[in-house]
Amino acid sequence: MKKIVIGIVLLLGIGLAYWLISPFFINVQVSESLPSMIMKKIEGSNTSTESFITMSGTFVGFDKIHNGTGTASMYSIPNSDGDQRVLRFEEGFQVNNGPDLYVGFGKNGQYVKGSEISKLKGNIGSQNYEIPSSIDLSQYDSVWVWCKAFSTPFVKADLKKVVSTSSGENIENTKDITYKNASADMIKVELPFPSAVVGKNFSVIGKARGNWFFEASFPIEVLDKNGKSLTIGIAQPRNGEDWMTTEFVSFKADIKVPQTYIGPATLVLKKDNPSGLIQHDASISFPITIEY
Repeated sequence: MKKIVIGIVLLLGIGLAYWLISPFFINVQVSESLPSMIMKKIEGSNTSTESFITMSGTFVGFDKIHNGTGTASMYSIPNSDGDQRVLRFEEGFQVNNGPDLYVGFGKNGQYVKGSEISKLKGNIGSQNYEIPSSIDLSQYDSVWVWCKAFSTPFVKADLKKVVSTSSGENIENTKDITYKNASADMIKVELPFPSAVVGKNFSVIGKARGNWFFEASFPIEVLDKNGKSLTIGIAQPRNGEDWMTTEFVSFKADIKVPQTYIGPATLVLKKDNPSGLIQHDASISFPITIEY
């Protein structure tokens, strides 16, 4: 009888250990499209996807284990019953996996226990979460991926309000953007926002005129607080868009900052200038803060 009890305890222990440890070695990838309710609003109109975004932020981690990258966007879709709200983790979302991960909210840098709206669908890829009408979003200022089993944060995204222009495009803190031989009619950055807090790995997403590119790319540089280069990433058209045009082309760049750097930085998006002539240089830049 004693051996049976010991055997049962061992099996339970092994099962618990597997539940706790295995997620760290298993990636769960999802790829959800934009909610159909948004797509229906866009169809047959000049409305852009971005015009439905009311808040957005970039995910940052807390240490090397509890870390991730990507963007959280809050969509609001008006209908006859009131606005329907959807939290979307955009393309490029990735977090280190773990046990018992949930999506919830925080306030003033602290997670609010009991704010969970769903289990995390996957630790990689785009995914949507409908916000229940009972949730008062004005009580929160951040989105978190939270381990309920150990009350441990994995990543969080501080949300900033997004202002839509008359054309339906989103702007945020544009006064903090420095233009050099450039303008908002040449290049627009959607994420990260000026003064945003980002992780060591983050994505830059936006739109630029085709002539900002050369051979389907242009450089994005990150400078430290002293103006010294930390890294250079390459922006390329998204979804195979043709860059040989005078129209706006969507772009994305994945940026990796050295693990040793934390603090203020400057993001510089440079027009590709194959001639090397100074008179053809153009760029926009704005401040960011790099954390884990």
